[in-house]
Amino acid sequence: MSTIDQTDVNAGIELDGEYLQNALNHFSQLNDDLQRQVLGALEARAVMWEKKAKLSQELEDALLIIKYDCDNTSAYLRAAKVYAIQGKQQDAIDMLEHALNSSPNDEQKELIQQQITIAKARLDRRIDFITQAPFEIASNIIGRIGYDDKIKEPMNVSESWRSMMLQCPEPWESSIYMKYASDWLWKKPFTLQELIPLISHHIKRLVVYYSPRVELIIEFIKVCNFSRLKYLKIYESSDNPCLYNPLYSTLGQVGHTLKEFELDARRVIIHIGKLLSSCPNLSSLKLNMNEIIDWHDGIPNMTLLENIKFCSRKRLSSRDLESLFRCSPHLRYARLSRQHDDEEYDILTAIRDHCPQLSCFYNGYYWENLMFRYKLLENDDAPDESDIPGLQKLSLINVRSTIPLRQRLEESSNSMRKIHIKPFNDGLNSIIEDWAPLASSTMPNVTYLGIIADLGSAIYQHLPVMLRAYPALRTLCLCGKRDNDVPAEVTDQIFDTVGRLTNLTSLSLMNILANGQGLHRLIHHYTNQEHPIMKELSLAYLNVDHALLLDVARIKSLQRIIIRVEDSEAIPESDTVEFSRLIAQLPELTDLDLYDIDLTKKATEFIASSQSLKRLDLVDCGQQLDDDAYEDVCHLFAHIPR
Repeated sequence: MSTIDQTDVNAGIELDGEYLQNALNHFSQLNDDLQRQVLGALEARAVMWEKKAKLSQELEDALLIIKYDCDNTSAYLRAAKVYAIQGKQQDAIDMLEHALNSSPNDEQKELIQQQITIAKARLDRRIDFITQAPFEIASNIIGRIGYDDKIKEPMNVSESWRSMMLQCPEPWESSIYMKYASDWLWKKPFTLQELIPLISHHIKRLVVYYSPRVELIIEFIKVCNFSRLKYLKIYESSDNPCLYNPLYSTLGQVGHTLKEFELDARRVIIHIGKLLSSCPNLSSLKLNMNEIIDWHDGIPNMTLLENIKFCSRKRLSSRDLESLFRCSPHLRYARLSRQHDDEEYDILTAIRDHCPQLSCFYNGYYWENLMFRYKLLENDDAPDESDIPGLQKLSLINVRSTIPLRQRLEESSNSMRKIHIKPFNDGLNSIIEDWAPLASSTMPNVTYLGIIADLGSAIYQHLPVMLRAYPALRTLCLCGKRDNDVPAEVTDQIFDTVGRLTNLTSLSLMNILANGQGLHRLIHHYTNQEHPIMKELSLAYLNVDHALLLDVARIKSLQRIIIRVEDSEAIPESDTVEFSRLIAQLPELTDLDLYDIDLTKKATEFIASSQSLKRLDLVDCGQQLDDDAYEDVCHLFAHIPR
């Protein structure tokens, strides 16, 4: 094997080194050329922004030029000019002083000195309008900022601005949120711990929201001057036994001004008597707790409560609640979740004997009622503003009888607006007399009625009488019990009475297995109306046949349809196609929910052609479609929200 001469190796290294150096020089030259082109383009664009008076864009390009060429005097002058126009004279001065260090020529140096002199003169005679204005005007300006991230910037402008901001009550009156660890360290110049004592005397609404150390915040609140605090809301999600003592001691300090108090601490036991004694002026109390105790010993003889909302993991006894009702003559609104009646004392007796100003009463769980999954209810559980005294809205869950409310219902005949009833044990142990007070007199202003009960129960037997007592009824929701077999004359009488309601615009039927022809007559009646007003129709778990389905699609006034069939095989394919064709022609239909209806591809094409449909929900409706057809259907409905 031949060997390589060392001289040849050294010569090769020198040759490669020379080649590498030439390459580096060439690359450096290219890089310099590229940088000059980029800087030239930035300068040209800055000139364009200047002509268009786009100051922020002009400043951005000037700063970019400075970043890549720190000796570019023209860029410093451009940035200083923009800062001066924006009123940021100190920033302009800083930029001009940088320009002096960028090796300017004599002419530029003289211009820079002149600009520095002008900027300093402007800075000396600048007027701080916020601090110089009358307090009322400054307060009005600051009050429009609101308590959010925007307020942090003016707080950091200067000591004088900060002082003015802290004197003005408006930004701090609305809800101040103390939440999470990041809020506890707000921002310089203040941490939240430092800020709250300075503004606490302004705060009217305070929310402590799921902080990991909520008991420390509550202790902190206690030492501040919350002399104007009207609303306090505390959320606590953890199992925190440390909450008890600081809560009561804090309420003892701030409770005398509180009008509204909300506590969401689902694992905490609350002493209702101690709480009400600490907050004697409360008008609204909302509690979501593990348990509420101390009902009979500590509650004051008189409270100012007008609004209560209690949810307890352990049931609320009617006898315990009566001790609160007895001391709350001003109560207008009560919502009680997990309330249950004692053997010898029910909640309606407590309402009968106390709370003469009560307008709205709700007990039990709304969300336990399956029928509300298929009917959009109005979210209007607050009392209406009305000069007519009496009950307005009732939601009674698991009640045995309305006889205790007979007199209150008679006195409320003109004020009643909304009634929802779910009898105890589905109403099977009741008699008609238990529900007679609901129709003892005409109630001309009732617009909503909802009933959840066994179809064979006394309340459904009494329903036709009730419907005749509510001539203004607009919304009717009826829910029966599945596999419930009742005589045809019972359901026929109900449906025939519903058909005579001249103001009904929304009808929801669930688990009402109609054995007669009453339901067909009812739907056919809506189809043949000269001026139909039915807007929403929900039929779930009914024995819907093809004729009924087609009649539903012929009600021209419908805006929302919900249908869930019991047996999809009972409806021929040709009728589902015809149903879909008629649905597409409804001029006002915006919402369509179909469950367990076998739709063919042709049927889906008809639905997709609707010009009015805005929301569509199809559940288990594609059993006859293969994968390719299903993808085509999804493409058809892509323009309709689901």
